[in-house]
Amino acid sequence: MNNSTAGSPPALQAHGLVKEHLLHWLDTLPEECFDLRGILAAVERLIILRALRESGGIMRKAASLLGISRGDMSYKIRKHNLRRHTKIGRMRRP
Repeated sequence: MNNSTAGSPPALQAHGLVKEHLLHWLDTLPEECFDLRGILAAVERLIILRALRESGGIMRKAASLLGISRGDMSYKIRKHNLRRHTKIGRMRRP
């Protein structure tokens, strides 16, 4: 395992180049002012969507992939309006 991902959640440990990719991506951001909150929210949303897809929409498994509690995952799903991507959200749709 790459030392740059040693303390990372399991979802990131499988990717030895995470740090290098993030640094490259950061270099592509404009040097002038940018919306940090917006960027972080967008990245968080994409990561949560990926974890939900990999877990089959099961919040507990997605939370485990990301190294967060189920409660935190539930909060983030509500925050980003992603309930329809969860197994329960899909079951409740008509």
